[in-house]
Amino acid sequence: MTKSTYLKCLYKLNQYAKSLNIQVNLNSTCFKYDPQTHTITCDHKLKHQYAKFLSGYLHELGHAIQSQSIFSKLKKNKITLITIMIDQENDAWHNGKCIAHELSIWDDIQHVYKDEWVRNWYTYISTLPKLKVNELKALSTGYTHD
Repeated sequence: MTKSTYLKCLYKLNQYAKSLNIQVNLNSTCFKYDPQTHTITCDHKLKHQYAKFLSGYLHELGHAIQSQSIFSKLKKNKITLITIMIDQENDAWHNGKCIAHELSIWDDIQHVYKDEWVRNWYTYISTLPKLKVNELKALSTGYTHD
């Protein structure tokens, strides 16, 4: 991806976020969406890996537009918390893909976006089951809308 294409895509994502009244910090140390402050942070260390940076940004925009997990009203035990988080993460990746199509930037980032989706999916399914319930509860705060 050229820098010019990256800047055009970044502009479209910023305009999209602005239309949703979402604040964006492009100079953070991680990718995250905070539903309480309606803020997306993006990992500045990836700014020169254009498609990866845009993929992370799109994924967080996917969180911003997603609805509550269909599992969020269930009793919060380890299996339910893992299910909620995986459900919400997958929805966010899917929503990001839909946003990319809507903004006509999918062709520019699709290969890296798909790779990131798979890499992160593997991380979710390999890491989450190893966590204790209290760790899962701490991680799931943004997913369960409690």
